[in-house]
Amino acid sequence: VGVDYGGGSSKTAYCMVEHDYKDDMLYVLDSGEFDRSWTPSRIADYLFTLSLKMKQNYLYMCDGARPDSINELKVRFDEPTTWEKAGDISPTEACVYPVNFRQDHKVMLEWTHNLISQGQVAIPDKFDDLIISLRTAWAKEWDLDKEETVNNDHLDALRMALRGVRQEVMVQGGN
Repeated sequence: VGVDYGGGSSKTAYCMVEHDYKDDMLYVLDSGEFDRSWTPSRIADYLFTLSLKMKQNYLYMCDGARPDSINELKVRFDEPTTWEKAGDISPTEACVYPVNFRQDHKVMLEWTHNLISQGQVAIPDKFDDLIISLRTAWAKEWDLDKEETVNNDHLDALRMALRGVRQEVMVQGGN
């Protein structure tokens, strides 16, 4: 699950992706946004409840620029909140993982583009905000132009969700 916490004028968006190893496809199971009236606590409650509803343990890849929001989610999953930067936590040791978006955004956009262009990501039509975001995405040298891209928070959430997919798994086809 990728979570792009809002700040300033942007909304918080999330995107839940599941990897089907049998057919080596990534399926978007859920995608949505929270308006600015949602608090980090309410968002954490919603995402935790969503995880319980899906009866799965997901890896939550969260924009590391909002440690307060990440810690709210970490508390729901009974994880320590003593981290200081994204590199302090391993995704193999926790289900809530901060991503250094500022540092990794270009690599994540290129990886997302590669997976989509190879037909390895299936997005149901009902996630129109995410689809519109992908159709309007404009980048130069893998740097997304957020002024030109509609619903860019949805694309950011997808990028983080796909960051949780190990490249060697998709290239080699399974574990």
